[in-house]
Amino acid sequence: INEQAGHPEWGGFARELQAGGFQWPRDGGHDDQAHPPIHPLKSGAPLQGDEARVYELVTRRFLACCACDALGFETTVDIEMAGEQFSSRGLMVRELNYLKVWKWERWSARKIPSYYLGEQFEPTALHLHEGHTSPPSPLSEAELIGMMDEQGIGTDATIAQHIKKTLDRGYVEKRVPNNTFHPLPLSRILLDSYTRMPQAFDLGVPHLRAEMERDMGKVCSGQMTRQECVDKTVDMMRGLYRHASVNSRCLHAAAAAILARPDASSWAPQRLS
Repeated sequence: INEQAGHPEWGGFARELQAGGFQWPRDGGHDDQAHPPIHPLKSGAPLQGDEARVYELVTRRFLACCACDALGFETTVDIEMAGEQFSSRGLMVRELNYLKVWKWERWSARKIPSYYLGEQFEPTALHLHEGHTSPPSPLSEAELIGMMDEQGIGTDATIAQHIKKTLDRGYVEKRVPNNTFHPLPLSRILLDSYTRMPQAFDLGVPHLRAEMERDMGKVCSGQMTRQECVDKTVDMMRGLYRHASVNSRCLHAAAAAILARPDASSWAPQRLS
């Protein structure tokens, strides 16, 4: 924190921590034993470009972790109108605290009128807005990493390797300009074939990999031996392999369906220029 006190952007916040605003960072939800928490060790003044932006992210996160929670009062109003239930919320921010330095999270006041329990009022206007649902967008790398972490797949040190392996093996591709992931025929064939197989065949769902990760964590903590972990995983995969071998026709059917030539007989002719 002392190293950051003179920084032109967040030095003032660092000095607030020095003056009594410091709070010991709370422990995270889990520790994968991969490395200690990432934090700045010295000034990043010489850094430029992407290196400077990464340094800013790490430093602001570190300083925010050393600050108090933001404080505010929230009011929730539940209203019944013609038998329909409506709800609204108002927020009064008292202290921003860590949000002063963590600029990627916003918390602003939302004003609503004052109400008392059981009050009756006549609305000044009623608006009915039409809309429709839309399919989700392809996953970005940040979204994919978040979902993997939520499912318990990979650690900070291995998630990037998992993603690279799916790219190298031709399961997915990353497309510009948004760097989103899109499935390729190979992955679609495999997942479709799994759903065609009789009985439960869950090789395509995340909990199998997550279970393997948990067992490897137990090896690290001494709750399971390495050989026990290997034997359990091999036994599980052996059963899945046998089931897939017996039902290989499902794989052939999925490949035939996805790789079939499209019927172009009804396509409108186009003139090439």
